[in-house]
Amino acid sequence: TLLVTFSIGLSLVGASYEPGTPGAAWTDQELAETKAKLIWIMDHPEEALRGTVRGKVYARYYERRLRDLDAILPTAAKIVRLGFHDCLPESETGAGCNGCFNFEAVGNRYFLRKCVKPKNWWHKRMCEIREGGLRSELPMGDNNNLFWVAFVLEELYKSDDFAGIYSGQSLYSAGKSRADLWAFASLVAVQHTIGNNNMMCESTEITDGCPLEKNNPDFCALDLTTPDFQPVFRTGRSDCVSDCDKWLPDFCTHAAEVHPNAHGNGNETGEFMKNNFGLNVQEATAVLGAHSIGRTHKVNSMFRSEPWTPQGVQDWNNLYYINGVNYISVGAPNASRNCRFVDTDEYKGFMGDEFGQPISVKFKVRNEMMQPSGGPWNWNLFGKGCSRAVCENIAPSDMH
Repeated sequence: TLLVTFSIGLSLVGASYEPGTPGAAWTDQELAETKAKLIWIMDHPEEALRGTVRGKVYARYYERRLRDLDAILPTAAKIVRLGFHDCLPESETGAGCNGCFNFEAVGNRYFLRKCVKPKNWWHKRMCEIREGGLRSELPMGDNNNLFWVAFVLEELYKSDDFAGIYSGQSLYSAGKSRADLWAFASLVAVQHTIGNNNMMCESTEITDGCPLEKNNPDFCALDLTTPDFQPVFRTGRSDCVSDCDKWLPDFCTHAAEVHPNAHGNGNETGEFMKNNFGLNVQEATAVLGAHSIGRTHKVNSMFRSEPWTPQGVQDWNNLYYINGVNYISVGAPNASRNCRFVDTDEYKGFMGDEFGQPISVKFKVRNEMMQPSGGPWNWNLFGKGCSRAVCENIAPSDMH
């Protein structure tokens, strides 16, 4: 349920694109200008959000009332997520990659404890109004938190002057499809976050004990000039013909979509990727690497608000995979496959226990008590921290 009625007041040169038809080819100039606008959004997500219709109001609400402004900011991670969710197939037609998504649960905000188990009709009604809808027991995914990133991109799509870059005419008026813009935005977001990772590699030092040399291409910096990082952008995708109310954005659809099970195990996830995208296990595993950036937000998904990886919120690297195979213990302190990068000018403290040794860690299932059944459930990394009493008596020069 969407929080409020929206009216998109965007300047249009002319309605040249017709939904349901293939988008026109892009010129080199359009590619360059759109890439620059997308990078501006990723580097200034709060400014981009506050500059939209009602964006300033919602930014204030999420920042002050829900205390999680990042939950709706148009970050690079959300742009990548939008590109994937856009291609989730519709249940009846199998259509996807069509510049639209289903608005079921979009705009929901999970923050009231009394809405975990509403006791009566009045409580249920109150939860529907204040949270946007009742909490589902099903662990299926939805498109929540994608509204605002799509809304910001819609302004880019339908404006000829965006982020201080004047293009003569908007992509919309030039006959380009929204679906093509979302696909292109995802590619730009991946490359941009790889660039963020490379800058991190250049400006930080590797911790003691890491077997790799600084900027080793096997772990840290990624060469953007290799063919692997030169994906071919193809145009010609067709936008859906929106069947939503006129006051809703054109990227809204009532068509049901096939979403993965948020609690699915590896086999189930593999089957989902095979059945809906024709991917084998290796390809599906590669796609999951998109979780090297971004984070979960409890206010959006009811899952604990944590980054997927400790150093990958805006940096595209392979720490997502390293976390999956990494295990260390006091008995095997050198079993770690992880190399952490530390800003030596800002970092003050330990990289392990109070004696500078690796900490024993393990993953455990943890429930969030956000649903009547106690769910959702997620894997969390648990580890023993250092003893504050011991740490306080160690000189800074002896810290590891």
